[in-house]
Amino acid sequence: MYNQPVSDVIGQRFQRSIVLLAGAWLVSALLGFALGVMAGAKEGSPLDNVISTYAYLTASTPAFWLAMLAVLLFSVTLGWAPTCCAGPAGVLDQDVTLATRLHHLVLPVATLALLGIANITLHTRTRMIELMRSDVATHAFAQGASRFDVAWRHGLRHASLPAVTLAFASLGELFGGSILIEQVFAYPGFGASHRRRGPAQ
Repeated sequence: MYNQPVSDVIGQRFQRSIVLLAGAWLVSALLGFALGVMAGAKEGSPLDNVISTYAYLTASTPAFWLAMLAVLLFSVTLGWAPTCCAGPAGVLDQDVTLATRLHHLVLPVATLALLGIANITLHTRTRMIELMRSDVATHAFAQGASRFDVAWRHGLRHASLPAVTLAFASLGELFGGSILIEQVFAYPGFGASHRRRGPAQ
């Protein structure tokens, strides 16, 4: 079908998939941890309500539906991102610049990252709330420390290790989500439909 060695075809698709997966994993880990810290440090505040609502909604949203919604909104309606592929149609793979590749990668990475952010956010929020209700926080508040000070000095260390553990545990879920994301965005990785390799890819 591809008129190439099997190892070459697998290698090319693996490279694209691993870039997508790694980018989404890094974004979801960093952003999920930051949102969880902010929500937990401000328990019951409007910020906490917004972040928690977002996390619960995202956690229950199917990957393919979120991907289709992203394409309709950001690609079709707003025209901010390409609708598919790893490069412009009709351009040879070796002629695609790094900036163009990143432009085609932004929306799939962002969509996949949204799926991983929710769990890390909710778990980190729970850990921060535990800290804010602990004797350590009470002692710090009695000395005049603000909630931000307690979150910065004690909360980051308290919540970072569980967040990192959960981030690595979520790799399997992100990998499964990347298969669906690649199909919706026609991104030529492992999850894309098998078709003959040509200039449009």
